[in-house]
Amino acid sequence: MDARSIVVTFGLACLVAVAAFAAHRRLAGSSERPGCASMGAFVVGWLAVLTALITGLFLAVAGGT
Repeated sequence: MDARSIVVTFGLACLVAVAAFAAHRRLAGSSERPGCASMGAFVVGWLAVLTALITGLFLAVAGGT
């Protein structure tokens, strides 16, 4: 992959992580037992965080070349 597509993947993963955790917070509310949609948003958020970390690490190591 070229550097541009890796940077785009990193940026989109960051945006998805923020949106997913915001959705998780909104869907969970103040209840002690959040629903399935809230937990799904939480899992998607963590997958996006892992994607951002991996692509960010690759950019740092490869130097963006």
